[in-house]
Amino acid sequence: MVDNEETKKLSSEEIRKLDVNTKIRYLIDNNGKAVWETVQDELNNTTDPRAKVLLLHLYCEFFMDFMLKQVGLKKSERITNWQAYAFTKKRELIFAMDLIDETMNDDLSKINIIRNNFSHVLNPDEANVLEIIKELSNYDDALGDKLSLAMKAQLGISETLIKLIGKWAEELSARSVVIEKNKASP
Repeated sequence: MVDNEETKKLSSEEIRKLDVNTKIRYLIDNNGKAVWETVQDELNNTTDPRAKVLLLHLYCEFFMDFMLKQVGLKKSERITNWQAYAFTKKRELIFAMDLIDETMNDDLSKINIIRNNFSHVLNPDEANVLEIIKELSNYDDALGDKLSLAMKAQLGISETLIKLIGKWAEELSARSVVIEKNKASP
């Protein structure tokens, strides 16, 4: 793992060049603050609203992959080739393993539907996407009609991603405590 003081100095471009495990560890440090800064940087450098929705979906899947790697599926003999699984199968796995709760599972399912509409439907406004966005557990209609459909999707997915990052940061902290206790035991 990269020294925490050293990693604070990395730019988004430098972060992208890290190997996956170092990148994840870097991004998880500070309870996901660095992750969110990296996501924000990439979103700010992307002008297409559709691309922003797809990028957020990719980050959700990125974290599901990381969760699966951390619980040992990388070496599992019972579940092989899980990296090739689609978003839905990965979501089902992390839910079955109690790595996420039912609300997060439902939100990730809806995010995948939103993503599919933004990537496969010419005009997502006609695909009832807003109804799905409104079903996200963190949906807030305070801004009402002032936001485009893509912006509402971005906000809903962003909030879910923040919760996913925070949940996993808590999980990693708890695992670290258990590992340290086990190391200290004779």
